[in-house]
Amino acid sequence: MIELSQVDFETEELHLGGVRTEDAGLQILTRLAKRYRHEIFITERVAPDGLGEFDAICCMDSGLVVVDFKRWAGDFYPFAMRDEQICVVRERGAVWVDNPIRKVLGKTSALLREHLKSPEWASVRRAFSGQIPVHTIVCFGPTTTFDEMPEPDDRVSVCTTRTLVRAVEDRFTANPGVVGAGAQLQGLTSVWPRWGVLTTQRKGVLRCAIWRIQSSDWDAAVWGLQSLESDGRKLKLQYQSGRKLTLPADEPVYLRAYVQGAERQVRVPANTRFRWRLTGR
Repeated sequence: MIELSQVDFETEELHLGGVRTEDAGLQILTRLAKRYRHEIFITERVAPDGLGEFDAICCMDSGLVVVDFKRWAGDFYPFAMRDEQICVVRERGAVWVDNPIRKVLGKTSALLREHLKSPEWASVRRAFSGQIPVHTIVCFGPTTTFDEMPEPDDRVSVCTTRTLVRAVEDRFTANPGVVGAGAQLQGLTSVWPRWGVLTTQRKGVLRCAIWRIQSSDWDAAVWGLQSLESDGRKLKLQYQSGRKLTLPADEPVYLRAYVQGAERQVRVPANTRFRWRLTGR
């Protein structure tokens, strides 16, 4: 565990650049879920224990679709999904970069291994004959182009925000559906902590999930939390249900954030002034 003072914050400019792509993609998914009401459910910016942030998880009667948004400016040379490095052409020329798809697939594999096989998922696993279908979609923003789109397979596909709806609909019809499974999956994924944005008196922002809220009165639930604000004396909590709560800010608040590439627990000392909100904006 480390202290908040030891964590480097992102600049507003860098943060907003990535968030614009995420927000645009999430708005597309929200409209899609409204069109397929009771058939496609979207869980946004969740952070399962030890795995970091998932931008979106689409819960359907045919299984789960993990959607990860990427903001890359440039044109990709042809590549295969599991290539270690890929070449992207930017303003200053061609550069080789680590393939981001491999990292996303690693997170999806860990999700299957560490969460979807846990006891609370047993009933929905049985509905799918023991194995929940999971597919990963890596979605790039409008500043990304491809000489040739990589060939999709059963585990992963690539799209842009312009073709995201078609990519999700393809997975919606790819497997036989189990009536009611989408709602069950949404219920299971929605209890995971949600990733949001923390601001303090320091410059910049920190992407993080609220892990634990303590006070001398009682500990507050983090499930369904939409915003958390401290003026140094009081903690003000607001939940997505509309419920509001005020507690004394006399105990530390604990976060989970990425620090130097690894997920760490971060301690926010009592009486610290800060604001955390669920939305990426």
